Amino acid sequence: MVRFGTNVQDHDLFTVVLWRIFQRNVTPVNMELNEIAKTSDITIRVSLDKDRVPLSIAWRASDMHPEGQLEECKAMVVALFDKTHRDTLRIDLWTKEMQVQEMDRFVYQILNSLSQSYLRATHNKDLAEEIAKFAHYFGEKTEVVPKEV
Repeated sequence: MVRFGTNVQDHDLFTVVLWRIFQRNVTPVNMELNEIAKTSDITIRVSLDKDRVPLSIAWRASDMHPEGQLEECKAMVVALFDKTHRDTLRIDLWTKEMQVQEMDRFVYQILNSLSQSYLRATHNKDLAEEIAKFAHYFGEKTEVVPKEV
């Protein structure tokens, strides 16, 4: 059984990087005064071919990277919850060079980190563990993680 938060794999590199970005780029707000204490910008640059297929994806966070320096990546998933329409807006992109095995690992890490995000946001440990179980199942099926014997 996969127990949430008891496995080193629960804290994969993707989650650690996103958490560091969040910690550095979150806009701290005094809940009583709603005063913005800090802001930060995240920039994403996507280069497309003539068929609008991504050739390269690069990003930077103003607090983490020197001005102008972008880090390349092979894929990205961005989800925003629209405050007014109460709907999720998504951008899922990957470059031509992204291999199937890399996509399997990427999706596994997203699912795994989603369980952690859900737990932090809702404190619903039972459902967070169910998401983590599915992430582990997905990881086994795609051979990203070894099957338990």
